[in-house]
Amino acid sequence: MSERNSFRERLGYYLSRITPQRVVGASGLAVLCAGSTLAFAPISGQMPSVALGQFLAGLGLNVLASVLQNAYQNLLSQPTDDDLDRLERIARLITPAIQDQPKLRSEIGEFLETLDAVQIAKEVVKGNPATHGWLLMQIYQEVNQHRAEFDRIHKTLAEIKALNLQLLPNLHPTSEYPLTVPQIPPQGVFGRETDLRTLQQLLAFKDVQTDVPPVCLLGMGGIGKTTLATALGRFPGITQVFPHGILWTELGPKPIIRLRLDEWGKQVGLDLAPLPDEEACSRRLRDALYHRHALIIVDDVWDSAAGQLFKVGGPNCRMLFVTRELPIANDLVTPNRIYRVNTISPAAALAFLRTLAPHVVSTDESAAKLLCKKLEFLPLAITLAGRYLANEALTHRRKKMLVQGLLSSADERLALPQFENRLSIEDARPSLRAILGLSVERLDHIDQERFAMLSVFGSEPLSWKESAAAFLWDCNEDEADATITRLIQHGLVEQWKDRYRMHALFADYAYVLREEWKL
Repeated sequence: MSERNSFRERLGYYLSRITPQRVVGASGLAVLCAGSTLAFAPISGQMPSVALGQFLAGLGLNVLASVLQNAYQNLLSQPTDDDLDRLERIARLITPAIQDQPKLRSEIGEFLETLDAVQIAKEVVKGNPATHGWLLMQIYQEVNQHRAEFDRIHKTLAEIKALNLQLLPNLHPTSEYPLTVPQIPPQGVFGRETDLRTLQQLLAFKDVQTDVPPVCLLGMGGIGKTTLATALGRFPGITQVFPHGILWTELGPKPIIRLRLDEWGKQVGLDLAPLPDEEACSRRLRDALYHRHALIIVDDVWDSAAGQLFKVGGPNCRMLFVTRELPIANDLVTPNRIYRVNTISPAAALAFLRTLAPHVVSTDESAAKLLCKKLEFLPLAITLAGRYLANEALTHRRKKMLVQGLLSSADERLALPQFENRLSIEDARPSLRAILGLSVERLDHIDQERFAMLSVFGSEPLSWKESAAAFLWDCNEDEADATITRLIQHGLVEQWKDRYRMHALFADYAYVLREEWKL
């Protein structure tokens, strides 16, 4: 056996001969599975069944478990210390059993076709199960084609083992793991203690569990879903619960999905640029996160198909989605995993406003309470009103005038500006009207007009039934019921006992639209 070639040169030689098409087929898949599983054991060791289960789970090939177990029992009845001989025998034993698994073959083929030889070398070093198994498969194929090089190839396999290329990813937490959750607002979070405790229970923060289903926060625009998700992702001790990081992304109505996935790839140490599409990026992230303990938060989901691409967590991860719309929540999680976010209590709303504009509340607390009620305890509206008053209400006379203006004018309430930009709105300082209007703009023209006409009923305590809406809209009750259903789906109307109502600020918005459209 010649030693003139270095290990790197020999490894490069085999990688250069890889073609993805060679793995498609029952025999290719058999060798892939057999070779990858062999990587768990020392050169002369046996193949533990637990390693088999871990490997198959990593590849998503659980259906092969029983087939491979039977093959291993057969092999162990005639033991051998030669890895390549074991590899060949396992492949030969399981090939007939998987010839009727075209879906599995195509899935493996699609995954491997997304990589080139250079990327494969990187992935082998990182310990990606599929590419590690693929490398072993290529070595086996070279054995068949070049039997004279048997000894040299066998030593190459041994050197790969000696370099300690672990099949499973390193699960030890390091400072390199991402914490991409936005900072908690400087004023803090008010009135969400119960929500936070409930979410931690739903996501099993304190329990060592696997396969905990995702949760979706659902609520109208401005109700504080993003702030609640942020508080959860920044909860004290969160990095001990999820030592491999917290991934966060905000989608919005028109997200650039590939960009968001690429950002996550960089955060977990992957280069997703060579992959052909979003589905391939999602699969690659799923492979990388399979054995990790991470919290994954996807904020502001407006399209369920987009949200599905970010379901990349493994059994030890936890996932939280955030949306305004019920159908999207039902697409992403089961109904019992939807957590409805409500407005905060009157006491919490007043304390919140006091933090933002203390001089306004201390001057006239009764007026401040009326303002919180007029804003119907919506956290975003209180935030915008508090900042506005803190900046503008700097004299006693102006203070009183501005508060009274917010109490009496729907236009002034809806004009409150937000200083932070939003992905979903082009305006650098979007108004409360623009933020609430995102949901209304999703309706067709007829439903938008019907939404505006509902302002004749006002907000709480006024409410209505289907029959009243049908009379108002000049349609039958079935059509009215269908329209109300769509308004509920978009988070614009809510069921209230056996009737329906809208939030006070949506009632303001509907009133302004009705005036503008002269309905």
